[in-house]
This record gives sequence, structure tokens and C-alpha cells, in this order.
Amino acid sequence: MAKILVVDDEPEFRMVIIAYLKSFFTGEIHEAENGQAALEKLMDNSYALAIVDLKMPVMSGIELVIKMSEKKLKTPSIIVTGFSDLETAQRAWVAGISEYLTKPVDPIKFQDMVELTLENILSPENRLESDLGRKLFRALNLVIPKSLFDKFSSYADEQKKSMTSMILDLMKKEVGPHEE
Repeated sequence: MAKILVVDDEPEFRMVIIAYLKSFFTGEIHEAENGQAALEKLMDNSYALAIVDLKMPVMSGIELVIKMSEKKLKTPSIIVTGFSDLETAQRAWVAGISEYLTKPVDPIKFQDMVELTLENILSPENRLESDLGRKLFRALNLVIPKSLFDKFSSYADEQKKSMTSMILDLMKKEVGPHEE
């Protein structure tokens, strides 16, 4: 049975996230109050997912994700933060997160992210071919307008072109040719 680790220094927020999870997730849910405690649990247990606050004492969420990568832990992570600036999001993506969600958490978006992440981990046929491909696909959602990203996503399913060619084609259609 799949296990999820919820990591946040605020007990009230952990309780809210755990309540959300219990409404749709039937596996085990564990919790940790900071990145260091989470790392110890991750080293001793196999988790399908870690839901991690960005700003915590002892060890931040980004530091935790970096340590997980250094220790070759393959647990995907969703960063949950009250900070939604682009620089923070970029640092989180570079560190290796799977998803990025801002507080206050939208329960429907949260459930979609958790279910998609678990589906990708638990169903190998649904995974993208590489970690790099997955990170690029998620990062595109940060830098491309939503309407363009949605068109790109559906277009990518139908075509066998390279990702770069598809993005350029869509951008030409939406915003016109690029001028240098």
C-alpha cells in the first residue's frame, strides 16, 4: 500500500493537508515537522510521495529535496508554499520537485496533483520517458500562458515532433513570428 509523507512545521497546516488526503487517499499518511525529521523517515521508509512545505526551520523544503536527490531517494515531492514568486518556483524546480502548489491550497487542484503524481509513480506506462522530460513538461507550465500550454499539451499527444518545434509552432500561431 502506498504511503505519503506530509512535511510542515505548522501542525495546523499538516492537519489540513492530512484531512484533504484522507478524503481521497486510502494509503498510509505519515507526518514530519521539519526537513531533517522528514529525511530520517524517508531514509527508513518507502514513500510514494512527499508533500513538503518550502520554509521550515532546521531544513527547508528545497534543502530536503536536494538531500533526497543526493541520497538517491526517488520519492517525488510536491512543494507547498505561501511564496509564489517565479524565483522561488525556479529554485524548487532546479532542486528536483515534482509539483509546486501555493497556499492557500485549492482542494481540487491539490487532489489532482496528488493523484497525477501517484499515477505516474505507480503506473509505469503513464510516466514520461525521462526525469528531464517530466521536469521540462512541468516547467513549461510556469513560463507559457495557460491557454498556450493547454494547446501544447493536446498537440503533443497527437504529434511526433520534437518539443522545441512544437513550442515554436504554437508560439507562432498565438503571438506571431519571433523578431530578433
